[in-house]
Amino acid sequence: MGTLPSPKLLSLHLISLLCLPLLQRGGADLQHNQLCGNTGGNYTTGSPYESNLHHLLASLTSAAPASDGCSATTAGESSNRVFGIALCRGDMNATDCRACLSAASADILQACPHNRTAVILIDQYCMLKYSDRNFSSFPDNSQVFAWNVNTATFPYYAEGATGYNFVNQALDTLLSGVADAAASSSNSVKLFATGELSTATDFPTTYGLAQCLPHMAGSECRQCLQGLVNQTLKLFHGRQGGQILSGWCYLRYEVYLFYYGKRR
Repeated sequence: MGTLPSPKLLSLHLISLLCLPLLQRGGADLQHNQLCGNTGGNYTTGSPYESNLHHLLASLTSAAPASDGCSATTAGESSNRVFGIALCRGDMNATDCRACLSAASADILQACPHNRTAVILIDQYCMLKYSDRNFSSFPDNSQVFAWNVNTATFPYYAEGATGYNFVNQALDTLLSGVADAAASSSNSVKLFATGELSTATDFPTTYGLAQCLPHMAGSECRQCLQGLVNQTLKLFHGRQGGQILSGWCYLRYEVYLFYYGKRR
């Protein structure tokens, strides 16, 4: 193997919204990932908690598209109180955000029947989470989704320690770069950023995206994303794409352009 070039982040840019039809595909084609909580027990059919949950999901689905793609609210009181957050990817328009959250609202009830805590991700476009606990007071990465659809590995990865380290350094450069941009004060409204990395002619241009819940402080966002960066480097073993989501932040990279918007 020849001398490896130094990874260089060629462009790191924020996304401008475009009205693009992200959800043209039928619902059966969308990838659903859900995590049904095993704490707090279950609620029963016809209970106040169930009624509050339905009210909460309807409120989140309506409010988030009109509030830059994110909404956090509660429904009910005392032991029947439900906390919820809805988040659409930062480059989605309001129409597609609403459609995605409507699907998530229906699917989370089917996927996690009677669970008092659950989170669902519809493809990579939106996330919906509810709980009987005020999870805004304890952001952490103790539970994450991690998945990829590209099983090919990057060039150099299997060529010994030097190649392995080069690929991980390249991915770390990209993912840390978008994490820094998402958490920066200049992007405080959405805590969302994208970037791309190019290193060598035989190493594919790689695109990255990072996003946090907008109510988080920049330092909290950066800490959350760093946890996902660390796990990405461990979990995906040099593969040319991967996504990882906690209840607070989201990170993705691919060797094709998967996000929407204008470069600045």
